Parts: sequence; structure tokens; C-alpha cells
Amino acid sequence: SLPAPPLFGFRIPPGKKFVKGLVKPGEKAYDKGTIKGESAGAGRGREGALRSAEVFNRTRPVRVGSSMLTVFPDSELYREIQAGNWKEESELEKLEELKVLIEHLVIPTRFETDGASNLVHVRGELPRDRAALAGYLERLIAGADEEALRAYRVNLKHL
Repeated sequence: SLPAPPLFGFRIPPGKKFVKGLVKPGEKAYDKGTIKGESAGAGRGREGALRSAEVFNRTRPVRVGSSMLTVFPDSELYREIQAGNWKEESELEKLEELKVLIEHLVIPTRFETDGASNLVHVRGELPRDRAALAGYLERLIAGADEEALRAYRVNLKHL
């Protein structure tokens, strides 16, 4: 079990409504939890997704956003890859990690991947849309071509 993360939240004043059914007055709430996916590296995406889900399930953000990692040649992480110290996940691994995260979020939350770094934009309300979102990603993974997916990432000039 992970320790509680050092996130900043706020308390809903008694008598005030926030998002009906998600947060009760006086409960601590986080507006948005964001994960920069794939930071665990190749072969460790499932572990990273499970750990992220654990943190989000404990902190109960109203929204969870995920951004896929894009490594640019002028970054320190790129130099680490060149030195052989870290290996980036494949695009298919990134999609699988996203699916695992969705499957393991047990809190009511809005899930979204709306940034330019994302290969796909996935949006929905959890837990209501879990099966549809996971099913969409499963079909995408089953029919995807790694080279075609990677072309998007390689041709992304900036975020």
C-alpha cells in the first residue's frame, strides 16, 4: 500500500453542493488527478497503472486525466534512453497501461485523455462507462499496428 501522496485538496463547506453524489459536505476532494503515463518504462506499465489507481482510489479526485509520454530529442530523458538507462514503452504498451488504469479505478470520477500527447481521446464517467472504455481500448489494441501508432508520436513536434 502506498503512502498518501502530497496533493492539495479542499474541503466542501457544510451546506454547499459540489458534484452531486461524488463528494459530501466536509469531505476532502481533489479536483483533478493527473498521471503522466508510462514513466515506469517498458515492461512496467501494468505496475504503474495499478499503483496510480491505488493513489487515485485513495484520494478520490473528481476527474482523472492521463497524458501519454512523448520523449523529445532535447530532453534529459532522451539522453537517458541513448545511454541505455531507460527504455520507453511501445505505443501498444501505453494503450494497455491506460486500459489497466481504467479497469482498476473503483471511485466515481470523470476519466479523460484530452491532451495532444495522447494517441486516442478517451472520455467517460467511471464506473458507469468502464466496460465501454476498456472494450474500446481492447479493440484498438487488438487491431493496432505499432509502426502506425509510433508515427504519430515521432511526428509530434511539440505539446
